[in-house]
Amino acid sequence: LAMILPQVVPALCEATVSARSEIQKEVRKVLDRIGATIGHRDIAALAPELIAALSDPTEGPVAKALDSLLSAVYTTAIDGAACALVCPVVERALTRGDADAQKKGANFARGLVLHAGDSEELAPYLAALKAPLQALLAHPNPAVRESAAQAIGSFAAAPAKNDGADASADLLAKLAQPQDGAELEGSAQGIAATLASVAEERRQELLAELLREDVASSGRLARLCVLAHLPRAAGGSAGGPVAAAVVTALPTLGRALADAD
Repeated sequence: LAMILPQVVPALCEATVSARSEIQKEVRKVLDRIGATIGHRDIAALAPELIAALSDPTEGPVAKALDSLLSAVYTTAIDGAACALVCPVVERALTRGDADAQKKGANFARGLVLHAGDSEELAPYLAALKAPLQALLAHPNPAVRESAAQAIGSFAAAPAKNDGADASADLLAKLAQPQDGAELEGSAQGIAATLASVAEERRQELLAELLREDVASSGRLARLCVLAHLPRAAGGSAGGPVAAAVVTALPTLGRALADAD
């Protein structure tokens, strides 16, 4: 069941808002049955709100469900059935909500990696949320960009079975492309949050790519923007591996400041 839910539930959600009323009722029954299989007691209690958010295209039910998800206590792992109802709500908030809903959706997505159980069950849901989170890195609202970046960093630190959730390669490629101010800041924030979250081996790989000398001056400026966001991404910590990464980058910073371009 856990393997097919990521494909089945989105199709059911579309049917609840586009099909005939008779079909909508049957779809709602199926969603109710999925909700009844949720093992996490806090999310099980929220199943009616989650299903209402998936059944109603307006923003109100989604906002209510998000607030409930963010205030719930997660004392046990979130299982696949829970993810099947939770993640489509989060995805709807990220793609269709206002700035407040998008920020809340990103904040919940950030913690999802910590609360989920079986990493194999989680993988398709992280993959589905990655694209809308990356899109929010170009949002004009700085708070939305920051929340999306923190979620991107959390996804990159997910277990090995969730390799597809790491957006750092895409973001590094974007640094070499022309971007407006918000897009550049968002891409830089996403990579900085990733550097602050991943294991040391992956951090060193990213730093090596980030500090390459054979890039155009515009690309160097974008990469310097990443380094500028590192301290904040690390939570202002004065020590630790992220501080060591900043020290590693100091020679590159010095050369960049002396660059005539």
